[in-house]
Order: sequence, then structure tokens, then C-alpha cells
Amino acid sequence: MDKRVAVLVCFLFLIVTTPDGQAQRSFKPKPDLPIDCANYNQPCTGTACVSQQTTIYCAEQQTYYTCENDTQNYVGGSQICCTGKNSCFDCPYNGRTIHYSAYYGVTEQSCTPNP
Repeated sequence: MDKRVAVLVCFLFLIVTTPDGQAQRSFKPKPDLPIDCANYNQPCTGTACVSQQTTIYCAEQQTYYTCENDTQNYVGGSQICCTGKNSCFDCPYNGRTIHYSAYYGVTEQSCTPNP
């Protein structure tokens, strides 16, 4: 039993270290969920907004719609990318209506700095 524990510990050590012997530290915050700009005192995430759009095809209307779909990019510092959600379009599908939203990003400086 002791041999198994020793092998397990060695195996875990090999997984956690890189080839140069340094421990891996990949704990950068990478938020991917929208942060509501209206909710004050948000902790700073060190993110800036990246403006981008997405195109969606509505088959029943045979029409393409372009919606804002901003994302976040970690750049460090005391800032935060927060996003607002607005309506983009409604698409009928098999007797139902599918609602699509647009996400607009705003890089704010009014977040609560991390300790």
C-alpha cells in the first residue's frame, strides 16, 4: 500500500511541474460570463472589452442578422469589462419564436480594486 502512495505522489508531482522544474501557474482569471454594468462595487477582473459581432441566419425568414457579441480579454490592471444585454432580433422557428440578444461591452474603471 505504501508503494502505491509513493507512486501516486510522484505521478502527481510530474503532472504539476513543467519540464524546467517550475510549478505551473495558470490561474489567470478568464471571465467569460457577462458582468452587469449596473451592479456597482464589482471586483476588478483586469479585463478590457473586445468588440465583435456574430451573424445568425434565420431560416424561416431567409435572413441574416448581425448582433453585437463583445467578449473580454484579460490585460491586467484595475479595470473591468462589463456587458449590457439588449434585444437583437426574434426568429420564428417551427411555430415558436427564438429570441436573440446582443451583448455590448464597456470597459469601466469604477470597479473595486482587488486586495
